[in-house]
Amino acid sequence: LRWSPDGSWIWFRASAEPESDRAEDLYGVPRSGKELVMLVGPSGSVLSDPVELATTPIGPRLLFVADVSGDGDVYTMAPDGSEIQNLTDNQAEDWNPTWSPGGTHIALSSDRDGNAEIYLMDAMGTAVRRLTAHGATDRTATWLSLPGIMIGMTNATNQGRGQPAEP
Repeated sequence: LRWSPDGSWIWFRASAEPESDRAEDLYGVPRSGKELVMLVGPSGSVLSDPVELATTPIGPRLLFVADVSGDGDVYTMAPDGSEIQNLTDNQAEDWNPTWSPGGTHIALSSDRDGNAEIYLMDAMGTAVRRLTAHGATDRTATWLSLPGIMIGMTNATNQGRGQPAEP
């Protein structure tokens, strides 16, 4: 359950078929409460809650992970569920995306090179670069509020490391 920063929408996950093993769908309700909008339908099961709403170069966008083609991909969409865009259309598992503070970049975990590492890409899903490269499974990237732009992360050995990420 998550409110938009301006309080105009609330997003949540629910299953239309509670007894099935199908993943939950993502829904939105405007503050007026007049309509329930299924933001991701049967063609793509939502794997993560909407991470956050950010103002990006193309306007406000939600960031989430969905499995439409057999693996988790990172998607963005407008707060009303329109303009869905797959940013990581590949054969890898991509997860835990997070917006940069200014909404210009996304950090995420991906196994696209055979091991789960932290990657950085711009808000449109291009200019992807790997930030970590070692044997541990890098799980979650976090934008830290430090001078300059830094990304902290956790990995399977529970050793957090940070690497400068200058977009």
